[in-house]
Amino acid sequence: MKYKGLLSLKIWIMITFVAVWNIGFLCAMKQEPESGQSSMPRESALIIAATCFLASVFALTVAASKKAQSYVLAEKRLHLFASRPFYLVSIVTGVLALGSFTF
Repeated sequence: MKYKGLLSLKIWIMITFVAVWNIGFLCAMKQEPESGQSSMPRESALIIAATCFLASVFALTVAASKKAQSYVLAEKRLHLFASRPFYLVSIVTGVLALGSFTF
């Protein structure tokens, strides 16, 4: 598995990340577009951008900061850690955050 470095996170960190990600997108989906508007409302774009931005900052912090790594990485799975998957997640979610305003 190429990106097993993400599995080095503590279980509760993974669950929290997935929960916040899903709650953010569910809240964005609940926003109703105005009548005659074909695209998503501006509030939805802001929620999606904030969710993706938080994910990007989290991944970048884990990849770059030894202190953050000591808090979020499981000691049993430290041998799995690699910063490359976290940089990839940071880039992808950063692009999604910026792209949420174009549609």
